[in-house]
Amino acid sequence: MRYSEKLRLLYFFFVLLAMQPAALAGWVTVGERGTVLYSADGNNWTAATSDTAQTLRGVDIDAAGRWIAAGQSGTIVASEDAAVWAQQVSNNTDALWGTAFEGGRWLVSGSSGRIVTSASGTNWTSVNGRYSFTLLDIAYNSTNLFTMVGNSTQGAVILTSPNGVDWTQEPPSSPKISEALYGIEYGVGFWIGVGNQGTIVTVNDPATRSWTAQTSATSVDLRDIVYNGNNLYVVVGKEGTILTSPDAINWTLRTSGTPYDLWGIAYDGSGQYVAVGDEGVILTSSDAVTWLPATSPTANFRLLYDVTSGKLPQAIDFNAQAPLYQSFAPSASYPLSPDATASSGLPVTYTALSPSVCSVSGVTITMISAGECKIEASQSGDSTYYPAESVTQSILQISALGPGVRTNPGLVFDPQDSEVFVPSGLFALTPQATTTQTFVDPQPEIVYGSTTPDVCTIPLRGSVNVAMLDVGTCSITAMSIPNEFYEEGGPLTASIEILPRPQSITFAAQAAQPFILNGTFNVVPEASASSGLPIEYTSKSTNTCSVTGTTVTMRAVGACLITAAQAGDRTWEPALSISQTIDVQPSPKEAQVIDFPVQSPIFQNAVLGATYVISPVAVASSGLPVSYQALSPGVCSLSGTTLTVDGLGACQIEASQAGNDDYLPAVPTTQSVLHITTPSTGVGLNPGLALILRI
Repeated sequence: MRYSEKLRLLYFFFVLLAMQPAALAGWVTVGERGTVLYSADGNNWTAATSDTAQTLRGVDIDAAGRWIAAGQSGTIVASEDAAVWAQQVSNNTDALWGTAFEGGRWLVSGSSGRIVTSASGTNWTSVNGRYSFTLLDIAYNSTNLFTMVGNSTQGAVILTSPNGVDWTQEPPSSPKISEALYGIEYGVGFWIGVGNQGTIVTVNDPATRSWTAQTSATSVDLRDIVYNGNNLYVVVGKEGTILTSPDAINWTLRTSGTPYDLWGIAYDGSGQYVAVGDEGVILTSSDAVTWLPATSPTANFRLLYDVTSGKLPQAIDFNAQAPLYQSFAPSASYPLSPDATASSGLPVTYTALSPSVCSVSGVTITMISAGECKIEASQSGDSTYYPAESVTQSILQISALGPGVRTNPGLVFDPQDSEVFVPSGLFALTPQATTTQTFVDPQPEIVYGSTTPDVCTIPLRGSVNVAMLDVGTCSITAMSIPNEFYEEGGPLTASIEILPRPQSITFAAQAAQPFILNGTFNVVPEASASSGLPIEYTSKSTNTCSVTGTTVTMRAVGACLITAAQAGDRTWEPALSISQTIDVQPSPKEAQVIDFPVQSPIFQNAVLGATYVISPVAVASSGLPVSYQALSPGVCSLSGTTLTVDGLGACQIEASQAGNDDYLPAVPTTQSVLHITTPSTGVGLNPGLALILRI
């Protein structure tokens, strides 16, 4: 690649796209029939797409710039730009009123004492409900005390919470607040509530019940209150009422210029107030004394319930630098060109992200070493604008290289992710090693090698593929081969953990089994592991059943829980155990037993070929015929109930009954007859003591 071609490619590589501007919205108001309006300045308003026809009564914005509005029938809508809104799932159908982002969480209140919360404004959880009162407004004092107010048939309702989740309804105040409270605000060390019939009450702690009624200079219903953070409280209400106070005690009636009811008021933190109300009225003021009408697209046909202020978004325009590269000279400087600009018009701050390569002061770059000088442009925002997303551009500071003058290639080999073992499997190094200071060709060759040949290997020189040989730590070393321009780079080592393979067990449902005491059945179908390794079965209900291998022995009627497990090996992880329950059911057949008494006589002369009969015979309690079997070949043989002597020893005879449609098989029973030699006169006989077992 030619030098000029490389610079051209580097130029395009470092060009960054400018940020896309968001909808400009510093204010949002909501109202009847899904009305949502937004404005950048509080004076000129635009109708948004709200995604609902339900009346919206509350709106607020969180620290991330996400807007939430709530209203009738459990409706909650959200927006990232205030222009386009989408419905959320609120999991309730109550009429919602108060909407606030306070104490790091969203809170929405409404009828039936409903309170729903969300951390993100996406997933909503009800923490209260099923009450007869309505909660209308929410406030927070920044020290973990949340307060809600509303109305009931007995007058005002007041709830408090230390965390926004666990709420306590406070007892009636003394004196009792008989009017509904529509608004609540926290000022300087105390709370202020406003409501019907000109009610204004204050208290230091809502839990103390000691509210103080203030003289409000009006008897109309009051609907909302805002505090500007600097000793000014503003209240709005019906018939265009606006009150102001420096201390929440002494109130002054202001002229609003409108006869319509006012429902909501907000302050933006930088000197502007906005009040909204009936017939789409929107008023603005810079001092809360003189009020002017704003331009509203809903004038004369929409009731606006609430208004809130947020900051405006801004974007940074920071284009690729020209020229893209500078000839390196220690301590030399050059200016940024072009400069960055913020859409807000606020000043931009620059930061050098590669302090070993360059520094920045204002718009001047000072070179420290050859390499890539990364400059970040940022704007932290103010009371009107949110912080902008930072934008980075680079300038290449290039040394005058030539044959015989070698420089460090700046080899970098970043950490690698772990891999799951596959016998003889391959994976590619990601990311690969790179050289960061090689601005002219020829580029140095980068080669890799394994220092753990029992675990992994690099099959071919120049390859970035690693072959897995075993589980463990695979250490790969990277280095760059020196050439006429560059020194040797590295070696650098990165480790990759080769992990055992996961495996799973498949264990299908088992058929029910009729109970037979000590009877057995096989696990069918058997479990299998994806690894092909053998399965081990255990019983988790040993009173009902036991298991050996794949054979289950029944102990009692009930649920027989069998667990299939596979412990893994060096290259396979243990599998997650799987259990199946086998229903050991009472048998529909009747049980039977065999009565097989001790044989008489118990001794027989061992005369080969002699015969004798079973006596007494076995009898089944079912009355069914009993079958016999000789269990001692070479000692005796059997035909029917007749035994033939085949040799000396104990002749064991088994009696069994296989059952039929009405009876279960009987447990077999065994008896023995001893075949002995009769001694001649004067010849002593070994007594041949034998233990006769009756099973």
